[in-house]
Amino acid sequence: MNKEKTIKSSLFNGFSLQAFISSTPSIVTVAIIPFIVKHLGLAYIWIGVIFFLLRVGLISGRFIGPFFLKWLKPHYLCAIFELKNFFLITIIWFYFDRIPSSLFAILWLLKGIIIGAISTLVFSWLRHLSDVSKTKRTLITVMAIIQSSYGVAGVIILTTTPDINLIKNILLIDALSSCVGLVTFLNLRRFRAKDTGRGNAFSIFKFPFLNRERVILLIVDILVAAGLGGANILLVKYGEMYFSTIGGYGTTLVVYAIAFLIVGFLFNIEQSDTDLIIRRLTMLCVPLMWAGLVVLAIASDKSLLGIAGFSLVYLNLPIFFLRIQAKWFTLSTPEEAAKIFAYRSLLVDVVSAVGEVVYGSIKEDILIRITLLTLAIILGIAFRNMIFPHTQQS
Repeated sequence: MNKEKTIKSSLFNGFSLQAFISSTPSIVTVAIIPFIVKHLGLAYIWIGVIFFLLRVGLISGRFIGPFFLKWLKPHYLCAIFELKNFFLITIIWFYFDRIPSSLFAILWLLKGIIIGAISTLVFSWLRHLSDVSKTKRTLITVMAIIQSSYGVAGVIILTTTPDINLIKNILLIDALSSCVGLVTFLNLRRFRAKDTGRGNAFSIFKFPFLNRERVILLIVDILVAAGLGGANILLVKYGEMYFSTIGGYGTTLVVYAIAFLIVGFLFNIEQSDTDLIIRRLTMLCVPLMWAGLVVLAIASDKSLLGIAGFSLVYLNLPIFFLRIQAKWFTLSTPEEAAKIFAYRSLLVDVVSAVGEVVYGSIKEDILIRITLLTLAIILGIAFRNMIFPHTQQS
């Protein structure tokens, strides 16, 4: 009865099912925030305010969720946060036209806390399970599904302009999907996460990057995040510049999503030849993104060269993103998994948030991005055996 159940398939399991059914509608809801603000008649500045509070919530949630692991198992905590999302989105749906703007913004802060808490709890939960190779691939699948969810928003933008009825339907789907997510998490209780409640609850706030390997990996991670920071600005700016005739921003979201789906699938093919290809692509992905940015710097508007440069960046971004998540997963101990994920996300999210503001106001942002990726490449080459050693476990 106490025997731990293991994950049989890293592609098809309860964790990936929850990500598909519950996390996807949640991401789509976040993506249509500008349309929600518009239909509520709020000032344009409220879009920035809400996205800022959402990001603050994400960062806070990644510490709040694991804090309660001292007293509750992860499946119960995740189910509770799904229940909170149900009530939260139901309130927004029911009082859509009557919520004061300040309260409306606070509700999105709470939404961010819920998303951040669940993502960190799942990361820690998977790290506590046996068969690290299988759980690592499961994490990659979950992350790929979540990122590819933006493609659904892209399709909506490409095919229609969200009106009040569509917005309320999306909110309703988000709320109802949380009920399914709640049941899914409770059913996952058979995957026992051992010893998640050990230690002091406040240990989640202890800074975990204290050895050389982690510090170097973190610096590379942050440099790439800074180089590609302001990802929304990058997608909007270059989407409208090079894809304006075929959908602009909506098209770039779809390309972004498809790239994550493809890479996520490749990461889950358990064959030696595929592993070798992935390891080689990992070593090349940052230089290829750098090359893509250089091409964008010299390309003219609406040119095929610009499309090629954009494609180089966003076809290689999923490789780095998923590989770095997998590296942090294997580098952390089960006891440290939650705090490593929380602090890494904190630092990367802050850099990305700053990028949204700074890059949005700088015309020649591409030169700064190239410089930062150059530093990441130099550091990656100098410590390549430490960052991504040639082993299947890494």
